[in-house]
Amino acid sequence: MTVRIGILAAAMTLCGTAALAGFDAPTLCTGSMRFYNEDGTHETYALRFAFEGPRYRIQATGESGEIEPTDDRGQCADYLDAGCRHAFAMDDGGTDHYDFSLSARGEGRYLYSETWADGFSGSALVDCAEAGAAPTN
Repeated sequence: MTVRIGILAAAMTLCGTAALAGFDAPTLCTGSMRFYNEDGTHETYALRFAFEGPRYRIQATGESGEIEPTDDRGQCADYLDAGCRHAFAMDDGGTDHYDFSLSARGEGRYLYSETWADGFSGSALVDCAEAGAAPTN
């Protein structure tokens, strides 16, 4: 089984654009995402994101417990719509990356999209609220 989530971040790069878009206040987002494997099986991940200005933290925990939780951190000022690239070192000495973005869907909901360097992708609807505030849905 190809592991796509579960690697701790060792480095990150930024995706630069002319317009910058991020949350104005510290914001937490939660949801779940189902990743499908080549053999048709899937793994469901609980997602938790924290954003504060350009800083982000992406956490994912697999439902089965077979894959280590992800705790990726970095900075990117344009994670809303345009997106960012999170790059990291792998155990074998190589590097990998995924691009991610959040697109507003109204009422505190956002579509989180993630695409890996090899084209593997996933998306999930997540609920977001200012840190310390109750989600609206």
